[in-house]
Amino acid sequence: MALKGWTLPQTPSGKSSLLPPPPWHYSGEIISADFTAEPERIAELPPPGMEPMGDGSGSFVFAHWCSAADNDPRIRNDPAMGQYHEAYCVLYGVFDEKKASRISYIWVDSELSLIRGHIQGFPKSLATFT
Repeated sequence: MALKGWTLPQTPSGKSSLLPPPPWHYSGEIISADFTAEPERIAELPPPGMEPMGDGSGSFVFAHWCSAADNDPRIRNDPAMGQYHEAYCVLYGVFDEKKASRISYIWVDSELSLIRGHIQGFPKSLATFT
């Protein structure tokens, strides 16, 4: 018997997967605050090989997202399931002699977004927004 599903848990029907396969779609409202910090204070946050911008620049972003997926009737039947809040810190730098950015911290108030983010490689943590 073949197990199906884009993510775990996989089952014979594939309906138990935590996430549907892409494509995923997003819309939202975002506000961003740009900042500069002492570069030596943030030097340990970027991944190996990425150097912080000389001025220690970054952004802190707050977002209210609405997500959907072509292959997920759960969200189609209950659109509130795809809504969530997110806050994240972006640091700017140089990697391989090109401008780059890195999300060092990211918080969400939705388990769906948390799981999807981990699959996409984002360091998401659960949080409460008021």
